[in-house]
Amino acid sequence: MARRNLLHKSKLEDFKNWLEFDGWTLEDTKGFYEVLRASKCKRKFILFSRLELKEHYSVRDADEGVVAAYIRNKKKLRDADRNRANGEWMLDVENSDYGYDNVICSHCNASITMDEGERYPFCPICGAKMKVMDEEKEAKVKSDEVSQNSIS
Repeated sequence: MARRNLLHKSKLEDFKNWLEFDGWTLEDTKGFYEVLRASKCKRKFILFSRLELKEHYSVRDADEGVVAAYIRNKKKLRDADRNRANGEWMLDVENSDYGYDNVICSHCNASITMDEGERYPFCPICGAKMKVMDEEKEAKVKSDEVSQNSIS
């Protein structure tokens, strides 16, 4: 039997972002009732909308675990906010490739590769909430680190 009240409709965009972050590939939907279709390896995930349900989406029993993992992850982040685990992304210029930045979480010292200029609002390893650095300050830090590396 499908679960009909697991994911609220207001969470759809956040859920899509989480799916992509978790390695799922979003695909085109098929049919009127499909809201979201994604795949990871050989596994398929489908999210349905039903006319009689105004506030929630439906998922198959086999897909409940995906939505439950999203909810657990959000709860972990909410708990990290309560515990005030704050951190900062530190740029690792030596290990960054063209088009990608290696950044280090100041809270757990985990090294994470991200697209150039992209910064997550939280650390996916420890869940620490990150301070947002404006683009001008980050460009200045990046140019300072590059000049320091070229000197040494």
